[in-house]
Amino acid sequence: YNKYQDDLLDLDFSTPSSGINLPQATKTIDSLDMLSDIFYTASVSPGASKILPTDSLCQADLFSVVEHTFNNGSYKPPPSTWLTSVAGKGLEVVGQFNLSPSLSISMTLSNQALAPLSNFTIQLNRNYFGLAIKGPVVFPLSLSPKKTCNVTVSLEFSGPPTATTSNIDSVQVAIKNNVHVFYFTVNFPLHFYFKSPAEFSITEQMFIHHWSSLPHDFQQERMITTLPISQSEIHEKFASLRIF
Repeated sequence: YNKYQDDLLDLDFSTPSSGINLPQATKTIDSLDMLSDIFYTASVSPGASKILPTDSLCQADLFSVVEHTFNNGSYKPPPSTWLTSVAGKGLEVVGQFNLSPSLSISMTLSNQALAPLSNFTIQLNRNYFGLAIKGPVVFPLSLSPKKTCNVTVSLEFSGPPTATTSNIDSVQVAIKNNVHVFYFTVNFPLHFYFKSPAEFSITEQMFIHHWSSLPHDFQQERMITTLPISQSEIHEKFASLRIF
């Protein structure tokens, strides 16, 4: 996790926060005091994570909360493995960003270890779009071996937007449990940041006017002679990506 040390923020996982049941750091994370800046304060508050009774949220189907589908006309990327059980010391995380009914992350936590996992909490690092966790995140009190659990993380664009040298869609995530703190990077769907037609509408004439007012150096044109789909299908594809 050395690559995260340069833009660390204000959370020290080695000291439990008020209202959050966090164990003391183990030897595998003794150096976390150097990583005390990885999260900005806006996403950290007492009681930021809630817990439910053991396995009460757990389901047998690993993908019961995530599907590769178009949701309300907007394309939703399929679920993918964000943290393998090898890298997670038994914890596997399969995640997916959702836009409807509200901006959120659907995660399926799977315990591939031989002992229960507990004391879960999650944080996001500063990112280009100011994406932050909205409200408490409900985790199970304990996740038994060979069990899975579905967790929803509500999101909002309330954090400070931060310039980055990496891809602007990269969001650094950390998940902590009783074993370790695990860091990984996920790709945020850029079109989820676009406004919906209800929030922003522009007529064809308005678009042509604004496009024509751009300097020529800012425009690129390319003639496409053959297309495998019709013009209406192109409009539908763009609409699914919130491009109008």
